[in-house]
Amino acid sequence: MNKKRYKYFLVLILLVAGIILALELKRFNDRSFKFYMLNVGAGNAFFIETPSKNQILIGGGPDRSALGELGDVMPFWDRSLDLIILITHKSEDTSGLVDVLKNYDVKKIIDGGGVSNQSSYRELDGLIQGKKIERIFATSGMDVPLDRDVSMSILGADADEKYGGRGGNLILRIVFGNTRFLLMGDAEKPDELSLVSSGADIKSDILQVGHHGSKNSANPLFLDRVLPKYALISVDAKNRYGYPDQNTLDTIAKASAKIFRTDLNSRIEVISDSVNFKVVSKR
Repeated sequence: MNKKRYKYFLVLILLVAGIILALELKRFNDRSFKFYMLNVGAGNAFFIETPSKNQILIGGGPDRSALGELGDVMPFWDRSLDLIILITHKSEDTSGLVDVLKNYDVKKIIDGGGVSNQSSYRELDGLIQGKKIERIFATSGMDVPLDRDVSMSILGADADEKYGGRGGNLILRIVFGNTRFLLMGDAEKPDELSLVSSGADIKSDILQVGHHGSKNSANPLFLDRVLPKYALISVDAKNRYGYPDQNTLDTIAKASAKIFRTDLNSRIEVISDSVNFKVVSKR
């Protein structure tokens, strides 16, 4: 390489480094809490970035879509995650995590437990063990601090007992100041009513509707207790089950919650400063 080309190459490297530094400084000074429902089709995947820049991925979806979504919501030079949470053991929520673990360094994993014969889970389990990633098995009532001012409670770690425990479904409540999220995973009406009867504080501004808005979710009594302002539904536009169910959509609308759906709105973002929040979508 001649001196002139070397100089241009060096200037280019310095320019790129300067841009990355400026972007990282801007990101570091942004103290907001960011929550994303990723558009992964027929599955569940959520990404969280806390004010201290802790990064958490919940679920992963059925394919490589999660990788593309992470590339959009994370800096391109950032290839690490502080925590992954397996919200269910179903292939729709674990297959995408296989590719994530192959491409990202992961510090810790929370696993819903139970027994799963899904090939995607077996491969994921092998990667977790091979990379020696710390794994914690979730239990109902467990509290998980995500940041100094961000807390997560596991309200249910056995919502799929009716399937013999194979689903490993988790129900999560996340609180940042005045902004509250309730993530139901694939939970259905019996699980919703169990939450109501438990007396747990489930009032939440943002509700992820269980089981992709099927007819077996969104019990009116449950919605009366949650009082969501927004209801988020992760669903594939071409799913063969007819999700979300129209009666479920009508029930949610009667509860005065505004509905966002990944099949119509694509990726959905919630940004909070701990006092106020806003919900925006990719389209």
